[in-house]
Amino acid sequence: MYVNRKLADKAKGLLGQFHVLLVTGARQSGKSTLLRKIFPDHKYLSLDDLRIRSQANEEPASFFDYYQSPVIIDEVQYAPDLLPYIKLAVDENKFCETSSSYILTGSQKFAVMDQIQESLAGRMAILNLNTLSVEELRDQDLDLPAWTEIVYRSLYPEPYLNAKLDLNLWFEGYVQAWLNRDIRQNLKNSHLRVFDKFLQLIAVRLTGEENYNSIAKELGVSRLTVQSWAALLEKTQILYSLQPYHSNLGKRIIKSAKVYFFDTGLANYLSGFLNPDQISNNIMTGPLFENFIVSEVLKFFDNRGIKAPLYFFRENNGTEVDLIIDLKDRLLAIEIKSTSMPNKSHIKSLLRFAELSDKPVVNLLVCNSGKELKLDNLVRVVPWQDLSLVLRELTQHR
Repeated sequence: MYVNRKLADKAKGLLGQFHVLLVTGARQSGKSTLLRKIFPDHKYLSLDDLRIRSQANEEPASFFDYYQSPVIIDEVQYAPDLLPYIKLAVDENKFCETSSSYILTGSQKFAVMDQIQESLAGRMAILNLNTLSVEELRDQDLDLPAWTEIVYRSLYPEPYLNAKLDLNLWFEGYVQAWLNRDIRQNLKNSHLRVFDKFLQLIAVRLTGEENYNSIAKELGVSRLTVQSWAALLEKTQILYSLQPYHSNLGKRIIKSAKVYFFDTGLANYLSGFLNPDQISNNIMTGPLFENFIVSEVLKFFDNRGIKAPLYFFRENNGTEVDLIIDLKDRLLAIEIKSTSMPNKSHIKSLLRFAELSDKPVVNLLVCNSGKELKLDNLVRVVPWQDLSLVLRELTQHR
């Protein structure tokens, strides 16, 4: 089964505006499936194929004589020597009315990906594809299960859409393939087993503020080592670092970031929960639901090719708002609760933040209720299933 991806509209809209389109995203997020679906006239080349990769690295000058544009080059970070030839071809034809001749994908943001962006600056459009979103499932009129079932299966396309798949084996294979291809080369051999424990510690500290000193002590490695590992997870789009909201709120703000997984299903697998019932009734229920919602908001903006203006707010006295969306002229303040029965105690931080803010604030409480509720005239209670519809309305992004 194929789910229509929201990013397809943006990608097709860029066709003809740029000679190069780069689509980034974590492994197995659906990049090659999407591009082959919406650009059927482009020849598809995967550099995961060792034969094609060898040809690209050993004979880059003649590579495009054999594989003429338009072409999709999957996992282009494996053949950085192709970049000068792509740049040369683009510059020779930059005044031609041609659609994107070169569509590139990459699963990581290491030095090679930085080199790609630097080499093709001004010639290339960049989009980021996340895993499936609730919005995409709704737009295709697919029935939505409970949020715990979504988190258990994850929103990577293959495990979500294939009900017969052994999820434990799939995630085990995913983590090992990701480690071997993208991470292992950046780790010391002595750190490989410790890194597995690091992944689990990050998962059980989900939605908490970065505390690398504590993790380093528990693992018996240096704080700098832990920081470098976290950076690797961000570059391979496994972790997302949510920054605090500053504005004019001064010294009241705690300035360390909070850590989330791009896909909550991976966090759940690393946490060791074996079925949806376990997810709904344990100490991790709140953090997993919060991660699920933050991930959905991040996807909402990524799917429209917009840098997500996301932050969180926390005062030294403990007042916290889970998510702040800065729309320049106003702020959306979102409190996230896994409860199906919200009450006024859940909105105190929203009201406090609205008092402090120097911009107009729209307050939302996202929870597990089946319908919109009213607790206060200043706060809109939104069920998680309707979040994308409300964001469309409030941001005016369709």
